[in-house]
Amino acid sequence: MSIDALVADIREQPAYLYKHIAMIEQVIETVKKIDLSGGYVFTGIATSYYSLQAMEMWLRKRGQFKGQLINTADLLDYDLPLHQDMRPLFIMSRSGESAEILRLIRSIAPSRTVIAITENANSPLVQRADYLCRFEANEEAFTNTKSFTLSLTYALAIGIGLGYEFALKPSEWIAALVTALNDVMKQWSNAERIAAMLLDKQSILIEAQGYLTGIANQASLDFQEIQVPSIPVTGGALRHGTIELTARPDVAVLILAPLDETLERKVELINDLHDDHTPVAAVLSDRVQLEAGIPAVYVPELCEELQPVMYAFVMHMIYSSYAILKGMTTVQPSLVNKVTRKE
Repeated sequence: MSIDALVADIREQPAYLYKHIAMIEQVIETVKKIDLSGGYVFTGIATSYYSLQAMEMWLRKRGQFKGQLINTADLLDYDLPLHQDMRPLFIMSRSGESAEILRLIRSIAPSRTVIAITENANSPLVQRADYLCRFEANEEAFTNTKSFTLSLTYALAIGIGLGYEFALKPSEWIAALVTALNDVMKQWSNAERIAAMLLDKQSILIEAQGYLTGIANQASLDFQEIQVPSIPVTGGALRHGTIELTARPDVAVLILAPLDETLERKVELINDLHDDHTPVAAVLSDRVQLEAGIPAVYVPELCEELQPVMYAFVMHMIYSSYAILKGMTTVQPSLVNKVTRKE
């Protein structure tokens, strides 16, 4: 659980992506074999749920998403009664044994097709599954770093299996990701600069939208788990209550601005906040350069489908830098275990 272990987990991510090429290819072929003509359901909690959000958006943007993505707790309590739903169920859970997952596998019909995406080969989820998409993160620290980026890549692989047309082969897009991650790792000092700006703030707003929504959600969760108030601001530029929070001197804003149609207005937002003396930092495309006074990590050009992994990786760099600057020697929440609370 040490800080050194956390940093090692982050730095190992490029190598772990390479190790998973064959497994990713297998995931694509596995999904193609399943009869999904009647629709399907995706579910997960927290990190797992966030990692599925980009995949859903890619498919929905092309009119190819024929199913439902729903948080596991809502699926259990507020959705179609589970005994009535026989659509194939994709369950993503790193542990495969968190409280909601255990309740879910007890509640669904015995004959319902279940596809498990997990690390724990001995979990109750795997014992119930008809198909298994297993990854191996082997994290030493508490924080989900390798497991999050691997979950993001598996979600993309599943989307390809569902019919999303992607020009690159898995070996090619993993190679592109590895190159990008090694490139941004050279900017660790920039991540430290962002962390230093965040350090003395009471709260952090992390703004993102579209395929980076899950990245903002996960980054906020990471900070919350070390008891730093962090709010994901998703769905567009700051509005209403969140813009009012920026008037407080103890609130900082971190904006994720990718190379797409939103870049111009995200840069305008960054500059407006800076001009208004709001502490603001950014992770953004290297197509633009901000004023020297704005801390930033600049990410290389990469196709949109791969950008969530790259932005997640940069957020891991910022988070670990923050923990080190804060003087933490371990990262271990006091109220939750690695496996989400038991019921």
